[in-house]
Amino acid sequence: MTAIELAGAYGFTDVKKVLTNHICNFETEAEEIDTFYPWHADMELKGPGLIDITLTAYKNTFHPKNIDPRKPIVTVLGDIFNDLNTSQNRWKDVRDKICDSLYVVSDVSGKQLKKCASRQEFYESIVNVYTNESTFLYTIMNTALRRQNVSDYKPSAMDLAMGPYVVMFQTLLLFWAELTRETATTYRRMLLTEKDVEQYQTGVRFTWLSFVSSSVDLEKALPFPTRSEVKDGCIVIFTIDNTIRSTHTPRNIEKYAQYMERERVYPTGSTFVVTGRRRERNNDIYVDLKLLSS
Repeated sequence: MTAIELAGAYGFTDVKKVLTNHICNFETEAEEIDTFYPWHADMELKGPGLIDITLTAYKNTFHPKNIDPRKPIVTVLGDIFNDLNTSQNRWKDVRDKICDSLYVVSDVSGKQLKKCASRQEFYESIVNVYTNESTFLYTIMNTALRRQNVSDYKPSAMDLAMGPYVVMFQTLLLFWAELTRETATTYRRMLLTEKDVEQYQTGVRFTWLSFVSSSVDLEKALPFPTRSEVKDGCIVIFTIDNTIRSTHTPRNIEKYAQYMERERVYPTGSTFVVTGRRRERNNDIYVDLKLLSS
């Protein structure tokens, strides 16, 4: 049971009321949080804060060996991936931890992952549940990741619940060879607040803290789920140059996705520079980006 369900089942009506009144309103939160995060050098060492916190909280599950604090976070995740592939049952421990954590976020996703009987099936399902729009896992997870941009960031219980899944999905996007790298141009449509979109100016370097879906087909990128909670926002079409060699090159997930959108996903913490900006038809804003090495 969730905390609210437990309070109700055992007659703690006052506690249930308090818990109910303090549930995070993710639509309101998402509207207030920018997508733009100024680039900082320490991102390459520590990685996104939620990943760092999760590896600390669930170290015995993901990385029972000693972690050298001088290692960049990408190297640590590579060690985790190697261990998952060489240990007979490590992937099961990670699967179970993710399922337990996801219960309060998406029991549908948790149940799907719980059924995985092999390492391969587990990896495939991690990717597949990301693309299931009916569970809102994508929205909840990326809101949690974008919340890291808030000053005095303190992860909520929901953020922490997403942590184990975030670590596993990030690891696969960085290291799973079955998700091939995409070096061609990709496209992404977003609905942003005017304040947010004004930060994307030519020459500016920035990081996207969330996972970002894109497509090699512009027409398929236009209907992507976007920030629908933004009222009277600006439509922005990002055109992304992926020719530079980078650990954060987007990965082709269409083989395991629920929809055929020729989808390519950027790992969280991917860094870009704005190379151009213009207005075109219907007054939409077109922003040209170049993925940077990391």
